[in-house]
Amino acid sequence: MPQLAWRHVIVNTRNSWLHGDPRGFRDRDHRIHSSGDYKHPTPEGEHAGLHAWYKARAGKKVAFGGRLWPIIGECFQLKMQELDRRMLAIAVGSVHVHLVTELPIRLVDCKFEIGLCKRRATEAVKIWHRGRLWAQGGTFKLICDKEHLANAVNYVVTKQKPAWIWNYRDGARFV
Repeated sequence: MPQLAWRHVIVNTRNSWLHGDPRGFRDRDHRIHSSGDYKHPTPEGEHAGLHAWYKARAGKKVAFGGRLWPIIGECFQLKMQELDRRMLAIAVGSVHVHLVTELPIRLVDCKFEIGLCKRRATEAVKIWHRGRLWAQGGTFKLICDKEHLANAVNYVVTKQKPAWIWNYRDGARFV
């Protein structure tokens, strides 16, 4: 049995957050990154050329309509149950999924297990969406203590709008 830890996972849809994005971005290994983030926007025009270059080559952004959100969320939930992982909250919006779940300590194992969730969701919605749906990787924030865990669950449950949200206390709902 691998060692497990709580994580706040963020998975984006394909082409929904490109390099040079005005909301902020980080290149692999932080070779290039913006001076801002989603809370503190970058100065106007920073990396605009880079963003335009990626946008021209990336293709269409994948976005899910609200009717697919519960399907995607339930696929993630079911796969986590099959993997014998506990989940406290999940939010599915048009271009990303947030979840607070227990995953292996090793990052490579986290990515593998979330990849299985992505695959399950892709299969479930393939009659509406063909081709690649998900951006590579994701964000796998390690949760340090009980306070951090409570804050992560609260963030997923209250700050993702519009979204389909499920949490261990209240069940599922649209917000």
